[in-house]
Amino acid sequence: MPSVVVPCVPLRLVQDRLALWLRPCGDGKWSLPASELNDRESVEHCARRVIASLPFAREVTRHSSCGVFSDPGRVPHRHEIAIASWIVVRAPLARPGEAVSLDDPLDETPRWFAIDELPTLIDDHLTIVRAGLDALRRETLADPVTRRLLPRHLLFEATDEFGAERDDLPRLPPLFGLLPDPFPLSAIRRFYEMLFAEELTQGGIDRGNFRRKLLELKPTGVLKDLPIFQKNVRHRAAQLFTFDPRAWERWIAGEATVGDRGGSN
Repeated sequence: MPSVVVPCVPLRLVQDRLALWLRPCGDGKWSLPASELNDRESVEHCARRVIASLPFAREVTRHSSCGVFSDPGRVPHRHEIAIASWIVVRAPLARPGEAVSLDDPLDETPRWFAIDELPTLIDDHLTIVRAGLDALRRETLADPVTRRLLPRHLLFEATDEFGAERDDLPRLPPLFGLLPDPFPLSAIRRFYEMLFAEELTQGGIDRGNFRRKLLELKPTGVLKDLPIFQKNVRHRAAQLFTFDPRAWERWIAGEATVGDRGGSN
């Protein structure tokens, strides 16, 4: 019988870059955090056990499945099935030791790597990472906040797919689990430009139009402006905002009700 392992793809914004947390395996290779499933636990319990072992476990805002990897040749010399999850980790607030850098290739401590500067990964872990990133992109495109903000050409192909799957209310947008809290509005724009760099052509997002669309969300209560501003920045300090999950749930419930009424006519 094949063994079963449960790897996690930890994703976090560090210094405005999407980063992945990896463990060293020797010989210059790295791996995702993972654990073998024992015969007395569920996959969900095993995933939570892996998350609990991470140094940033308390800052994990959510985790979701991203696929089963069962190719008999995915691991040399044995048959091993991987049931993977991706996890969202709250961005750090100016904390030392969190820099995303490959400046010291001899540093073999578990750490964050920029997604576009990953080291060599073992087995098929790069495939699992890509599955986690694809899941993050799909969920980001599916959430109603994103669909209010991003250009139509980016959303067009996903419209039918996501519109047909609204039996339940969507989960909280992963965007707001990745951002620091509080955040400037510009952090939302930078996140989209980073996550959809290839799709957002011609200079990225129009800043003025994007900010206008963001401010149009204020009456919903989803984004709450705070009486505080950025500190220790070289540019003009921007006002900070926070995300209100309860207001988001009320807003989404209203959007779903309106959609249901519209579809019945």
